[in-house]
Amino acid sequence: MPCPPSLFPDTGTFSLEEESRDEFAATEEQHQQQGEEEDNEKECMVTMSLRSSGVGDEIVFEEVIRVIKIYVVKFGFHVIGGRGFDEIYEKEETIGKGKFATVYKGRHRSTNQSVAIKCIDREKLNPGQDAAIFDEVSIHTSLETHPNIVALQDFFEEESLFYIIMELVSGGDLFDRLQSKKNYCEGDAKELCRNLLFAVHHCHSRNVAHCDLKPQNLILAAPNNDTTVKLCDFGFAARVTQPDCLTRFCGTAYYVAPEVLKSTPYGNR
Repeated sequence: MPCPPSLFPDTGTFSLEEESRDEFAATEEQHQQQGEEEDNEKECMVTMSLRSSGVGDEIVFEEVIRVIKIYVVKFGFHVIGGRGFDEIYEKEETIGKGKFATVYKGRHRSTNQSVAIKCIDREKLNPGQDAAIFDEVSIHTSLETHPNIVALQDFFEEESLFYIIMELVSGGDLFDRLQSKKNYCEGDAKELCRNLLFAVHHCHSRNVAHCDLKPQNLILAAPNNDTTVKLCDFGFAARVTQPDCLTRFCGTAYYVAPEVLKSTPYGNR
């Protein structure tokens, strides 16, 4: 990921020795196993786990429907009908705002769980951009659970708005952290890069290219945590069906990959 040289000043360069590469592979395998176990539990035992928590029938039903809906969307199908966004979630304060979307902190009305709510104004989208939202949600959902990727939890389609419900991560993005922290020591920079690579490797193992890696799309896990990042915003993400099958020119200035600038076909390498 090309970036201005000032992002990590005075950290020098480092390489992963054989032992470190083995450790990286082992840790990533552990992450994948953990994610698969969590998904299996969510698919097969969601009702049992909710029952054991003593919640009511309404919350059990909502959670079962949510899991089913997300997996339907994962395979590219639209979901029509059912309870609307306002019946299940409540928006609170604004977290961020862009050209097409506003992100709010919100909560689930029944469970009181805090979430991030991305509201996309469909009236500002052209037909191609509107259709791309479904691709974004389908791709994001296909990544399932990973500790270094912001989890997508729910999705709603209304006539004038899309609502993407995500895990709420409280540390702010890496760009803002760099503005306040100024310098990263080599050890912290290395750990941060390891966590980013875990996320990218997970995407690539699921045949997904993110296509917009930049500090603004890396969210810190907590205000006092400088190294645990979670990858977000899959608006430019694409499925990689074969080597070097992508040709779209996309990304952000200073961070675009050289092959994109050269208009060379690329994939998830």
